[in-house]
Amino acid sequence: MVFLFLSFSYISVDEVVKEMDKYTIVDVRSSYEYRIEHIKGAISAPVNI
Repeated sequence: MVFLFLSFSYISVDEVVKEMDKYTIVDVRSSYEYRIEHIKGAISAPVNI
């Protein structure tokens, strides 16, 4: 049996920029959009809905 606990919160862009090392940025746009432009260090996890 596998348990997965996820949590997230909304924060301002300014807060992210100040403390990038504290956060994991997940880009849910298509792979094509990610290749064109994304936040440095962001993880690509496309959602196809």
